[in-house]
Amino acid sequence: GGDTMFHKTRTGFLPEAGVAAVVFANMQGGLAEYYLDGIRNAVLEIFTGVEISTVEANWIKVQAQVDATAKLMEEAKVTPFSVPLRNGQSFTIDIKAGSALTRSQTEDMIQKLSINGLPTPHPVMGYVGTFR
Repeated sequence: GGDTMFHKTRTGFLPEAGVAAVVFANMQGGLAEYYLDGIRNAVLEIFTGVEISTVEANWIKVQAQVDATAKLMEEAKVTPFSVPLRNGQSFTIDIKAGSALTRSQTEDMIQKLSINGLPTPHPVMGYVGTFR
């Protein structure tokens, strides 16, 4: 684990073999997880002496899962996601069902909301701690 929206981490430990692997990547999208899991598993297999033909066969399975998922994502319905802004305007992004916002969509939304976002309906009460 150790994922954020744009940074992914995979770890694997095989204490009986004295092997551990950590894979870091700057990737976004639903397919990143399949690749990272496959890379981690391949590294562990290679360093524990698994035959390269087995490693390659397992990678073919990873690629098949990626291809099948990519096809489903291409066929997924696109839904508009709207956020109300000031002056009766709104900010709308088209999102495929089951997908997260891309980095550029997220940055665009944050920029628009920081300039034209609606104020909170009423002040937040009950602050605790020291604020500067």
